[in-house]
Amino acid sequence: MIDRFILIAIASTLVVTAQAGGIHKWVDENGRVHYGDHPPEQTRTEEIGPAVSVVSEPRPAPTDDELENAVDKRDAKRVKLLLSEGAAVPAGILGRAAKTNDVGILEELLNAREQSIAAIARTPGTAEHSMQIFYDRTIGTAVAYDAHEVVRFLAGRGANVEGSGLEPFIIEVVRRGYVQTARALLDNGADVNARKGWALRLAAESGDAAMVQVLLRAGADINAHAAGKFPSGPPLADATRRGHTDVVDMLRAYGAEE
Repeated sequence: MIDRFILIAIASTLVVTAQAGGIHKWVDENGRVHYGDHPPEQTRTEEIGPAVSVVSEPRPAPTDDELENAVDKRDAKRVKLLLSEGAAVPAGILGRAAKTNDVGILEELLNAREQSIAAIARTPGTAEHSMQIFYDRTIGTAVAYDAHEVVRFLAGRGANVEGSGLEPFIIEVVRRGYVQTARALLDNGADVNARKGWALRLAAESGDAAMVQVLLRAGADINAHAAGKFPSGPPLADATRRGHTDVVDMLRAYGAEE
């Protein structure tokens, strides 16, 4: 009986069960040497050192340059990844995105910006007021760069489609010949007769038949006299004086007075 207990004690000293956290060396049944921290149970092992913990430092938040580069390349996946990694959204990058006419990228940036503002807002309505400012500023950039899809998107979010500068947006886009952006503004409620019909007068005088048609379909006053220090005649007179026969015919077809 005593011999039996002695044999059990000796066996227990020879068979070493894996110790949690240590690095072990052992030889398998085929004579191959292994190293690791999880040797098979009931295997003779030799502990050769403590476990090594590898701690990886967190990646720093992406820089503004990284985000701007992704926006400029219109890389929507990259933009989304950088935002998920904590990239900040500076106000200036919204206008940068608007120039690309990429609604998807701009929406990602605006949503991230809105979340960051909401997180620090202390009074009700602060985030909404701040975002309204960004919408209005960004639509101004979109108008200037003929980014008509972005104009529609921002108008849908409540951006001011009239403009707050020296001249209304509709006059600005008519002056530049941005037909699709003009249509986007008018579809979202811009005043086609701002400044007493100045937009139609400009389009008629320049001979831009496509723009004239867009304005007329939006309800432009076909017989309005433009405002200003030196008021001009109605659009038909402007088009006639400049010799734009296609515009003259269109205005007459819509009922312009001679």
